[in-house]
Amino acid sequence: MEFSPTLTPNREKAPGWQSWAEILGIMVAGIALAIYIHPQDPFFVESGFPWPLIAPLLASLHYGFQHGLVSAVLLVGAMELSQRMGLWNTEATLLGHALGTLILAMIVGEFRDIWARQLVRLQEANNYRQLRLDEFTRSYHLLKVSHDRLEQRLVGNSFSLREALVSMRRTIGGMPRSESLSPQVAGKILGLFAEYGNVQQASLHLTDGKKIEPECLAKLGEESKFVDDDPLLLHCLETGETTSVRPEDERQGKKYNSRYMVCVPFIDSSGRFVAVVTVKALPFFSLHVTSLRLLAVLAGHLADLVQAHRKLGQLQDTNTTKFLLNLERACHDAEHFGLDTGLAIFRCHEVDQNAQLSSIIRQLCRGLDIVHEFYDGTNPAIALLLPLTDPDGVDGFFARLGKSFEHSLGYPLNNGSIKIARCNIGSHETLSEFLQEQLVDGHPLVSRSGEPA
Repeated sequence: MEFSPTLTPNREKAPGWQSWAEILGIMVAGIALAIYIHPQDPFFVESGFPWPLIAPLLASLHYGFQHGLVSAVLLVGAMELSQRMGLWNTEATLLGHALGTLILAMIVGEFRDIWARQLVRLQEANNYRQLRLDEFTRSYHLLKVSHDRLEQRLVGNSFSLREALVSMRRTIGGMPRSESLSPQVAGKILGLFAEYGNVQQASLHLTDGKKIEPECLAKLGEESKFVDDDPLLLHCLETGETTSVRPEDERQGKKYNSRYMVCVPFIDSSGRFVAVVTVKALPFFSLHVTSLRLLAVLAGHLADLVQAHRKLGQLQDTNTTKFLLNLERACHDAEHFGLDTGLAIFRCHEVDQNAQLSSIIRQLCRGLDIVHEFYDGTNPAIALLLPLTDPDGVDGFFARLGKSFEHSLGYPLNNGSIKIARCNIGSHETLSEFLQEQLVDGHPLVSRSGEPA
């Protein structure tokens, strides 16, 4: 029946002997006070109320059943012993008085233990809820800080990465063919790196993959001394991939002693080096796979823009070549970065219907989307390329196209007069198989899809 829980867990628990010492002190003080007040009948057996009974009741209320029972036994024992020693005499029967004292002390102690157990259960439940509340509070504050940081980053981003590439395409397209990668363009490129990769200090250098120009075309942040034999830079040029210093390499004992944190090569879809960006400073939270992959994709698209601008001025069939260059970049993004690109081919039986469909498609196209009109044998056709668009995005585009086509011409797109073939570009193999199935043999899109001019 013993139960003595800790009702105040934040306080230091008193030693066990202290409670028994207090019980003994209360009993001695209570009996002594009773003898002093009423020496003829110190236990108030023949009086109206047995006042010494208060001592075991207090022990039961404060400490519980066991302490209350011991206190009652001490009181009954003291009463019996004092009577036998002749310290006081009474004609009343002490048995009923003693039993009443014991029973009352036990009842009070048991009720005290019951309520104490309930309080302990409530206290434990409260402690658990408080623990969960603290965890929730910490998670909430972390989420709030993360949201505020994300909001700060997005406030300045008034346009998307797709729109940024479109803007760079316009900028590069307005430059002379021989100056497609000018200091002005290089400065805007580093501006994109700062906005989308949080790059704080970097420089852009021309290179052919072997020799690097020591003088930078543009710089971001404070200018630093260029080191052409930096191990991180040499590894970047050797592998042709975005390279960064990784903490796991440091733990494995690999020491690079590099002055740079990240090196990003500008390589077009045909594998030709254009330039390299050496990053010397960027926040720690930006040094992760997603951010580095974003910089690599951005660099690849910009390299294609620069090379295409130089090349298209020297070719006769610029439209086909431009489309092929973008197909090659789509295959590269799919194979190396897992980025989706949609491709669709439309065939119309009538030239007028083909022109109307082309006009509607061009109205719905976004900045990076490319529309290429050609002849598949003697029949007109339209090829639509949707870069950086997953299958859900392609489905959304075709849903908008179907509504716009029916609203403009009065009949649905899938009326049978227009044949539509769709493909999600995953590699050169899937692209070649799709084009061979859809186009006639010897068509430029089939023969040159793997090797753009």
